[in-house]
Amino acid sequence: METPKFSTGFVFCLFLFCVHAALVFASTSNWQHSQDWLNHGGDLFNRRYGYKEFKISPKTAPNLSLKWKFYAGKDITATPAIYEDTLYFPSWNGNIY
Repeated sequence: METPKFSTGFVFCLFLFCVHAALVFASTSNWQHSQDWLNHGGDLFNRRYGYKEFKISPKTAPNLSLKWKFYAGKDITATPAIYEDTLYFPSWNGNIY
């Protein structure tokens, strides 16, 4: 039985793929601890978790209060995006705030 032989091009492509995957993983793990919430799930893995926020628990829930409110004219059903301490969201009247 012969052992499989791989071409130099295949090995090189496999190497490049592994390096690319490692770089993507490294950049994602650094980004996940950012305050920015740039897509619908917060990060590339759709975790919907603010890493620098305090956890809400039964002990801290009674201390919560309304921080701000905004009337957009119509319903808001989209997940907001946060970039550099600015909140962005669309409403059903066609505006982006």
